Amino acid sequence: EYNPKCPYRDLNRAGVALMEIVSEPDMRSADEAAAYLKKLRSILRYVGSCDGDMEKGNMRCDAKVAVRKPGDKLGTRC
Repeated sequence: EYNPKCPYRDLNRAGVALMEIVSEPDMRSADEAAAYLKKLRSILRYVGSCDGDMEKGNMRCDAKVAVRKPGDKLGTRC
């Protein structure tokens, strides 16, 4: 439901309110990334902000990855 007194509401294509969490964790493996998202999901469920059901699209992760050869500087994120 649209509320003109709430100008900062972000809606997805289905008209559902969105919440965006931006972080700068330094992760070195897929296992670390999975653990981070599992913990984040459990926190969001605990506070009641979402059920975290990824199969229904209720939680999504857009990761930016930097690839490098061992010993080199981090490359461009993609």
